[in-house]
Amino acid sequence: MANDNKTIPLKLTVPPRIFNESYLPYLYNKPNGKYRTMVFYGGAGSGKSKFVVQNTILKGLASKRKFLVTRKVDNTIRDSIFQEYKTCLQEFGIYDLCDVKASYMTIKLPNGTEYIFKGMEDPERIKSISGISDIVMEEATEFTLDDYSQLQLRLRNKSAGNNQVFIMYN
Repeated sequence: MANDNKTIPLKLTVPPRIFNESYLPYLYNKPNGKYRTMVFYGGAGSGKSKFVVQNTILKGLASKRKFLVTRKVDNTIRDSIFQEYKTCLQEFGIYDLCDVKASYMTIKLPNGTEYIFKGMEDPERIKSISGISDIVMEEATEFTLDDYSQLQLRLRNKSAGNNQVFIMYN
């Protein structure tokens, strides 16, 4: 990871063919961020998780943000959504520019955008995380309405603008 006191110019060219074409209309800047909650439903292998990861990384590269990435159970994150983020960073060719801490399950992009991965089996664990601009809920059918309500309360970083919740489920 480069020195935090320096700005790293980053030119990233991502060809549209790496995206599932059916999801392209939902990239973070389309339709101009007017949706606070975006729901992605599809069967196993439909590409919804991969698209949401690609989308949130591009959103995080566009401006400094703080993402909370969740699943209901903490120990299911490492081999699923956390791995998907690492794979996507490698596909974009920027993994080596990022600060990936597998032991803490955090990722920091060169511009300071953070991704914090947490399970919701104990909602008290997320209450102290401040400045969340976006939330990703993988396997949303595992969550309760109380979990969802708690997550909505954490989404209050108004300075980031275009705060969103990305929900995925089969």
